[in-house]
Amino acid sequence: MKKIYFLFIVFCTLSVNSQTFNFNENFTNASFDFANNSWGNYNFVSQNNTEFDYVACRNAGPLGYGIDGNGIVLRFANTSYIDITFPNGLGDLYFEYKKGSAASYRPKQLEILILTNGVYDVLDVSHVFGESHNLEPQVYTYNRQSINRAGVVKIRIKNVGNDTSLKEIVIDNVKWNAFSTVSSNDFNNSSLSIYPNPAQDILNITTPNAGVKNVEVFDVLGKLVLKAKTENQVNISSLKAGIYMITVTQNGKSNTRKLVVK
Repeated sequence: MKKIYFLFIVFCTLSVNSQTFNFNENFTNASFDFANNSWGNYNFVSQNNTEFDYVACRNAGPLGYGIDGNGIVLRFANTSYIDITFPNGLGDLYFEYKKGSAASYRPKQLEILILTNGVYDVLDVSHVFGESHNLEPQVYTYNRQSINRAGVVKIRIKNVGNDTSLKEIVIDNVKWNAFSTVSSNDFNNSSLSIYPNPAQDILNITTPNAGVKNVEVFDVLGKLVLKAKTENQVNISSLKAGIYMITVTQNGKSNTRKLVVK
């Protein structure tokens, strides 16, 4: 698959064009090794059931070079990244970023990837920044409007390339809008029931109307792992223990939820 790179640089605040976001995450409640603040792999669920997985990262807060005192620090291009899984589609995406430590003097550049059919395609590439031997207070913004992809959407933020040189970058203040092709065709959260959750063998699904429902289950990489039609129950015993996203569709109305299989 041919990858097309776009240079997308935005120096602005959220007040530009009166843009608003429905959801935001500033990592104040994120999972970290607070005692040792060591590099590690962490995971937590944020607003709108959006899941953050960050690999070979650590907390920017105690290090003195965070954004508003917070943030997740990326390290090497080949091992460090942040994955964000949006269960209810993605309309617009915004986040702030800056250079990390003064020791990380090499030029830095971010790439924002989007998972498509099991393959990460490049959505955007930032400008080059952070080449000095000093701490840099400058905070940059990434603001991509109208991504407009429905269903489960997975975004990866990382250093460009796959090299092993130290290139610390701080990511913070992620803001986003969910997206649905026709929002009025979605189930309300209160009208769809999926239980038990966590589940092991049989999953019960109820909606306001009787009849057949189409069920699709996706793994954390966005791969379809189970597809079924049912009136009220789905056998999930074939799924390995882990975290999935389940989409239920009936009469043109859909909703996506997080599913934990034990």
